[in-house]
Amino acid sequence: PQPSEADYIGMQFRSWKKAAEAYGYADPTVDEMQVAMYTGPEEGVQKAFGWTSDHDAIVSIVSIYRDAFRQETDLWAQQHQPEVLSKLKKQPTPQPSQQEQVREENSSSD
Repeated sequence: PQPSEADYIGMQFRSWKKAAEAYGYADPTVDEMQVAMYTGPEEGVQKAFGWTSDHDAIVSIVSIYRDAFRQETDLWAQQHQPEVLSKLKKQPTPQPSQQEQVREENSSSD
């Protein structure tokens, strides 16, 4: 499964919040995060959030955000892994086609 829009926005928010807290900036709004999603995180830090224009700080903030987002997506995947496995278990086991059965019979009689 894919994260819902609400899940995705939540992951984005928590990730940007970690980056903001590391530098003492205010949490971004949903509107600001949406701008950052389209412009990219570097532009988001500088223009959408208005946090800083210092290149080194931007690089560091974006690195914190990316690490946090990676952790968020990994956590989401781990939490939804049982759901994926249960769906796979419910699917019928594919049966060999008639051609595959004939091929198996012919190869075993050789």
